Amino acid sequence: MVDNNRRRILKASGTALGLSTLPGITAATKTEESEDRGEIELHDRTLIAENDEKAVWGIDLSKNENIRWQERSAQNKRPEKSTRKRFVVTVEKDSGAASMGQVSTQKYESLTANNKLSVESNEVTIAADDDIVVRSDVYAHDNGSCAAYDYTHVWAAVTAEFTDEVGDLGWQSVSAALIAVIGSSSLSGGVSAVLIGIVTAIGGLAAIVTDTYELTVGGAEWDKTVWGWNQTMYSSRAAPGYHKGEGELTTIVVSPGHPGRA
Repeated sequence: MVDNNRRRILKASGTALGLSTLPGITAATKTEESEDRGEIELHDRTLIAENDEKAVWGIDLSKNENIRWQERSAQNKRPEKSTRKRFVVTVEKDSGAASMGQVSTQKYESLTANNKLSVESNEVTIAADDDIVVRSDVYAHDNGSCAAYDYTHVWAAVTAEFTDEVGDLGWQSVSAALIAVIGSSSLSGGVSAVLIGIVTAIGGLAAIVTDTYELTVGGAEWDKTVWGWNQTMYSSRAAPGYHKGEGELTTIVVSPGHPGRA
């Protein structure tokens, strides 16, 4: 069972604001709709149950998708539609393998409000469970001192091998699985926050590889100093392949702030 005081890890988290998308990575789009950008917003991440072998997470997120060109308004604006989904994700701690199922709002609220559930409970075993992650890992290191705050920058990455191509699984499902994997790791809360910010930032963009079974997502916090003023920043990066190193990732978006700083 899970101590109720540590269950509700995150309630309402905004998407990272992208300042610029840098060249260097080509989208392998699966559908015409995927040419448009959207935003991933994480509303809730709750540890439902855990034991030494497994952790069960509730992940509630939405993707605000730009509507296709043919459907845009006569004023040539880009209207948006929001797709909100709630998942229950079970992560095997040793291998990082994960299975997930989508649940209704009512089921999600029931599971995340219950502090008496165990991993073995029938309630947390979703009938429509589908394997999504074959294996995964997370890794991180310090990235120097922050000039703006009493804080140490972080570089962090999460890598996974999926059961299908990323583009076929969909970035909302991929994001939910990666967020659960991060939460089930031994990373500190601050490093986990950095990685979750990176996943949500990348998960909302179309300019990423999709035709791959293996993916590494990572990034780093850093400062941008101009005329004696320090702007805190972080970059979100990705590359196809498993357990890619820092220099092998391509920057997708640069955002303001340090997600790991409380």
